[in-house]
Amino acid sequence: MGEGAGVILIESLQSAQDRGAEIYCEIVGYGASCDAHHITTPAPGGSGLADAMERGERASLEGAKLFWTVRELLICIWDDNVLVHDAGDAAAKFFKDFLGPSLDYNVRLVSILNEKQHYRPTSPEHTPPAAYCGFGSSLPNSSLADGFPILIANESSLDEINRRLKLKNRPSINMNRFRPNIVIKGAAAFEEDTWKAIKINGHIFHVVKNCPRCKQSTVVQEEGRHDSNNEPLETLNEFRQCDSTHPDDVFFGQNVCITQLFASSVSKSIGRGDKVEILKCGKPKF
Repeated sequence: MGEGAGVILIESLQSAQDRGAEIYCEIVGYGASCDAHHITTPAPGGSGLADAMERGERASLEGAKLFWTVRELLICIWDDNVLVHDAGDAAAKFFKDFLGPSLDYNVRLVSILNEKQHYRPTSPEHTPPAAYCGFGSSLPNSSLADGFPILIANESSLDEINRRLKLKNRPSINMNRFRPNIVIKGAAAFEEDTWKAIKINGHIFHVVKNCPRCKQSTVVQEEGRHDSNNEPLETLNEFRQCDSTHPDDVFFGQNVCITQLFASSVSKSIGRGDKVEILKCGKPKF
C-alpha cells in the first residue's frame, strides 16, 4: 500500500443482495497485463497500461451484453443487415429537437456492436489480399460507413468542378459536400482515378474503386438544405459518367482500404502536411 492509497472492497452480487446493500455499480469486466519492462517502472509510452485498458474494455463490453440486448436494432445499409446498439431515447430526442419538430420520421443514434460477428465486411470483389485482417483471414470492417472504411479526395479534382461551375455562373462548392476522410493536394485533377496504392507516413492504402455520388452531395451542410441547382451532380453528370454498365452513376473520390497485415507495426498516425507517395498506378476501376 502506497501513501494516500484508497481501499475498495468488492463483494459478489449475491452477497450484496443477501445483506440488502445499496448497489452503486457492478464490475462487468477487467483487464490486466504485464509488460515486463521494469519491476516498478512502466514501459515508456504506456503500452502495458494501454493493453490493460483495451483488455478491460473488451471484457466489459462482453460482460455488458446482457444490458444491451433490449437496445439492439437490426438496420439495413444498402444490401447489408447490421446489428447495432441504440444509444437510447435521450440521444434520439436531442437529434429530433435539433433537426426540428417538422421531422416526420424517427431518428435514432446507433453504433455498431464491438463484436466480430456483427461487423460489416467490405466487398470481397474489390478488397485486395493485403487489406485483409487477421493474417488474411477476414475482410476489413466498413462499420456504418457507406461501403468502405476510408474515402480519399483530390483537391485539384474539386477545383475542376468549381471551374466548370464558374463557367455556368454558379457558386463554388466545398469539399465537405463529398465527406472524405483524407484530402490530397498537389496531384492533377482526377489523377487519383489511376492510383492503386499510396503511402502516407508509413501506412499503405489500397485504392479499390471510384465512389459513385448520390443526392447527399447536394446538401449544403452549412445551411442544412439541398443545392437549388442540384450541384455538384448536374456538373458531374457532364463529364464523370465513367461506367458504361451504370450510366446513371457519376464519380468523385476514391474508396480505399488500409493494409492490415503489418498495421500493428506502424504506430504513427497521419496528419495534415504528410507526404503522399504513389506506389502503384493502373487502369481506373468504377
